Amino acid sequence: MSDGSEESKAIRDDIAFTRARMGHELEELGTRLNPGRLAEEGKEKVRNTAVGWALRNPIPAALIAAAAGWIIVRSLRRRPHLQ
Repeated sequence: MSDGSEESKAIRDDIAFTRARMGHELEELGTRLNPGRLAEEGKEKVRNTAVGWALRNPIPAALIAAAAGWIIVRSLRRRPHLQ
């Protein structure tokens, strides 16, 4: 009967190991899929892409920035001033 009890213990140990491993993997997935973390990674990726594009294309980037600035200034000038 020692073979049966040893086999049972091996199975229980394997189950405990699998549970521990799955718990760790679930925690890691939870960290990776955290909405705040995903949003921050997305913002960083967009920022890096935009900066990289601007560095590779400085004249179009400057024109876009100037146009955006002009639009903002014009919209601020058209606002009725509150007294």
